[in-house]
Amino acid sequence: MIVGIGKFMAMIDSMMKNENAQTGNRLEKIITAGLTLLVCLAPLPLGSNNPISYSIIALMTGILLLMWVANYFLSKKLLAISFKKIWFIVLPFFLAVSWIILQISIPAPASPNLWLFNLASAALATPLRPIISLNQEQTLDSLIRLLSYGGIFWLAMQIGQTKGNAKRMFKAVTISAVLYALYGLIMYLTNAPYIVWRKKTSNFDVVTGTFINHNHYATYAGICLIVTCALWISTVLRNLDDSNARLILKTLLENIIRKGFILFNIIIIIAISLMLTSSRAGTFSSLLGLIAFICATALTKPVQNLRYVFFGIAVVVLLSLFAVLNFTGKGVLNRLAYIDYAINDRMQIYSVTLDAIADYKTYGSGFGTFEEIFQEYRPESMYNSREIRMCYAHNTYLETILELGATGFAVLLLCNLGMFYICLGGLKRRTGGYIYPAAGIGIMILVGVHSLFDFSIQLPAVAVTYFALLGICVAGSWSSSEGTRPLSFAAWDIK
Repeated sequence: MIVGIGKFMAMIDSMMKNENAQTGNRLEKIITAGLTLLVCLAPLPLGSNNPISYSIIALMTGILLLMWVANYFLSKKLLAISFKKIWFIVLPFFLAVSWIILQISIPAPASPNLWLFNLASAALATPLRPIISLNQEQTLDSLIRLLSYGGIFWLAMQIGQTKGNAKRMFKAVTISAVLYALYGLIMYLTNAPYIVWRKKTSNFDVVTGTFINHNHYATYAGICLIVTCALWISTVLRNLDDSNARLILKTLLENIIRKGFILFNIIIIIAISLMLTSSRAGTFSSLLGLIAFICATALTKPVQNLRYVFFGIAVVVLLSLFAVLNFTGKGVLNRLAYIDYAINDRMQIYSVTLDAIADYKTYGSGFGTFEEIFQEYRPESMYNSREIRMCYAHNTYLETILELGATGFAVLLLCNLGMFYICLGGLKRRTGGYIYPAAGIGIMILVGVHSLFDFSIQLPAVAVTYFALLGICVAGSWSSSEGTRPLSFAAWDIK
């Protein structure tokens, strides 16, 4: 009887485990679908540039993260990528988050902000506790966005190791990108005065997709162009046998004509929409990112054996893009004639920002408070009016140093350098799936260079796309058999 009870209990335990595993699998599919939907729809509501849109992004990310935690404990699976392999990404991120929390929590040390709090206290006749951040509400809002992007990266990295998920994400981004590009081209060709539901107030003669600003759309289109090129190259080079030149040519032509034809046309459509943005920095950064992706792909093991074939394909892609630039990039070329004026304006902004950094270099002014600080430092002569507000520094690096201080900026920079380092390592590790670390390098070069001249990465839709794809690319830097490990404190042992 005791033996029978033991068998019955074992059977119940087995059934519970199977039920938990099935529930976990369903949750994983829901998480993957939800994240993919979030990434694809983020650009639709004007690049998610309004509080409602990015609040929805934060809410959906939180729900997906809770589901991931439930899935982890129900299915009892290993982490897709162990902490040992990504600690130098995770640790700096949480250090940056902790510092931002301190900016809105602890009393301000000797800081230029003190006199502003004293002035406000006198005006309100109410004592105010001075803190590091000049605008607590704005810093908290920016922190929520940063946590959302970190959550999206984490989810993408965890699902990206499941077979087929990485490619499905790339395909989904490609499809959504070509739809937004076609929409932007139709609005451009018909001179439509609207962007989605909003009436245009500027950017009448350029393509902006579903974004308000043409520079923001240029960054998004450039990222998606690299993703689409990655899919096309993996399709064209599939099943090539380097032992027979005739067989290589036959398979290559079949892949290009039959399997890669649609993807190549999508590349051209996205490239045309990118050129018609007339964004100088966006176009230049996208070309640099694409070249970096091609060079990174050339360093991978599978391509080294087919380097001459790959070199020919790369030349075809670049010549096609330069042909698109020649026919549709007149706006970019014409705007280059006025680059001196643009540089003069930007240099004034940078000069004022550097003056502010000199006072706030240690503790920062508070994450997301650039607008308030800049208004106090901008000279009367700038734009001939104090009423014109400057919300961004047009240089994400300078703006972050001002808001977080040198230390806060350094830890966020380490986080990004860590992702770049992993993708570089992936070029040597991967034989299959080599397009993912190569695409990650291209995307990071694109955004890193464009951030020197603009603030596209600070737009929620661009940031969501960027961090989701980077999560996929970091996950793709290891094969599915590598990097898995149970979640435990022992996983932090890096010896």
